[in-house]
Amino acid sequence: VYPYILRILRQFSAVYPRVKMRLKSWDTLTLKARFAAGVTDIVLTTKLPHEGKGELLRTEKLGWFSARDGKVWRQSPLQVSFDGKCIFRQSGIAALNAAGMAWEQAVDTTGTAAYSAFVSADIAVACVLQGTQMDDWEEVPAEAKLPELPKYGIFLYVQPCHNNPIINEFADLVRTTYRSKQTSQPKPHQLMREKLKQLIKDNVSR
Repeated sequence: VYPYILRILRQFSAVYPRVKMRLKSWDTLTLKARFAAGVTDIVLTTKLPHEGKGELLRTEKLGWFSARDGKVWRQSPLQVSFDGKCIFRQSGIAALNAAGMAWEQAVDTTGTAAYSAFVSADIAVACVLQGTQMDDWEEVPAEAKLPELPKYGIFLYVQPCHNNPIINEFADLVRTTYRSKQTSQPKPHQLMREKLKQLIKDNVSR
């Protein structure tokens, strides 16, 4: 989600300041289960490109990251930090084992805040999608000779059984933001403004 969600929320709230949103951050399996149960309107998940069933927005390479100017990547066995439910965990472990690298899990937890703290404190490294790392992280230098990691797809799921124009607007903004690969904060989305004007015009004419 980070850092794209910052731009998405700013633009959406500028057009729909009275709409209340609830943002939940869970692992892919939990999100897909809630979506299937009809609890969630829109879901963003990550999967290997050939495994995802939703609308593929983009692909990003998984990378190894550590604290900026950190040294923990020099240790052996390598100290790694994974969210126990994160789908990237299996790719990271598989790559390390295939390369024959000694490693230890520095933290066994669930939740982004917990495992991220160990990386930011230079206690462990983690694998995340390139471009989504924390501001105080950097990619582990090539001299560490960590194994290559696969690309993952970012998939969008939108409930098909509703005609809520606001939900559709939000989904369109998510599509545009992820496909443009921009994380800066531009003026409110022009397409949304035009659609909002048309929506108001249609309601007035009725």
